[in-house]
Amino acid sequence: MMRTPTPARADHGPTTAPRRPYVVASLPPDALAGATRLVTEHTDVVDSVTPCLYRIGPHDDTVELLAGAPAAAAAVATLRAASCSVLPGITDRFGDDRSDVVPRMLRDPLRTARHVTAVVDLVRRHGYAGVEIEFVTVRPEDRDAFSAYAADLAQALHDTGARLAVTVGAKTHDRDGDEHDAAHDYGALGAVVDELRLRTLDCHWATTPPGPVAPVDWIRAVLTYATALVPADKIVMGVATTGYRWTGDSGAPIGHRDALALADRLAGGEVRWDPLSAAPWFGRREPGGTAHEVWFEDARSLAAKRYVAAEAGVHGLLLWLTAPPDPRVWGELAGS
Repeated sequence: MMRTPTPARADHGPTTAPRRPYVVASLPPDALAGATRLVTEHTDVVDSVTPCLYRIGPHDDTVELLAGAPAAAAAVATLRAASCSVLPGITDRFGDDRSDVVPRMLRDPLRTARHVTAVVDLVRRHGYAGVEIEFVTVRPEDRDAFSAYAADLAQALHDTGARLAVTVGAKTHDRDGDEHDAAHDYGALGAVVDELRLRTLDCHWATTPPGPVAPVDWIRAVLTYATALVPADKIVMGVATTGYRWTGDSGAPIGHRDALALADRLAGGEVRWDPLSAAPWFGRREPGGTAHEVWFEDARSLAAKRYVAAEAGVHGLLLWLTAPPDPRVWGELAGS
């Protein structure tokens, strides 16, 4: 019989439940159809949707589709029919490797101006509520240029009544994290954007030793740093809906449903709860010596993160729907 931790009140945070959060759903291009269906089933708790649809085109100042045009159009039509507010994502996280495109655009004021115009035209043409920008190839030497680009884009979008969200890596100090995280100036960005979305995940991931995806003490440190520079009501805390499975030294993503199925097979259905990180996990070492360890996310770990965010005055939450979450997550978000 499969056993999972009881979705009781989290071990971290105040004794009273935080208020219902502002919830954003992010839909990756490789799971667009399924994630879109999932959102339309839970419009009672999802306030805004970001299907990751676009990237900078080959000439820097253009915007082109990541997903096929029919798939993108179908997803947007379905979301609009469900009365969802759509802020599509423009990102460099998917597609072929063109790590020089964003830096080249940022370093040329004419290219930057043309790109801002292209984004605003895209928003007007499709009637979007705004856009999300997520550029992970920004370099530390382009830190000021990216902040200036975000300021110009925010002003141009605001002039049309549209919004700007910018997603950045999580850090606890100004130069913390990898070089791309160091390239983002929280204070400068927070002064101009409508939402600063934090990638508060992958503290442990496929290339690290096993461990929790987003331990609550780390999240608390990230939010302490962020709220010192950015108004709390602009911050949206990103939350993973998946985890990682490590076999020996090799890690790979795993969804909630598959994690429970694997727990049933490897650990007799017993999932443990780590109170320090506020995360579920299980493991097993085979007689031959191969170790299996899985850390993932569920409704209880989400509740723990919500309490930590509430302590910091942060009530924005983003779910990356790379796979369906624990079904109980939706009730947790609704406060039931």
